[in-house]
Amino acid sequence: MSLEARTVQKYLSLISLIPRWSGSEPTNSLEEFTLTLEASSRIGRWEPKDTLEIAALKLEGCPGVFYQGCIEVHMRDASLNILKRYSGNGIRTSIRTSTITRGYR
Repeated sequence: MSLEARTVQKYLSLISLIPRWSGSEPTNSLEEFTLTLEASSRIGRWEPKDTLEIAALKLEGCPGVFYQGCIEVHMRDASLNILKRYSGNGIRTSIRTSTITRGYR
């Protein structure tokens, strides 16, 4: 009986398809960002943790700061679902607060 190690390839070149997201561009919504990320993840055979790390690399400005401060996304079993759950409220609130603060400076 022969045991062979099964190799799973991950296609990381698909990262270039995912746009950066800061929440300030009206043409690039959060839903579009996550749909592109999820599709690339499925096609590229990424692990859930890989997908979350790639999402973090693509977040800019307030969403990036929000990600860094959200404890749950840094846990060992975290997945993109955690970021999506919080992003609807947390990231958008963070962007609005930043915009308001910048307006008064």
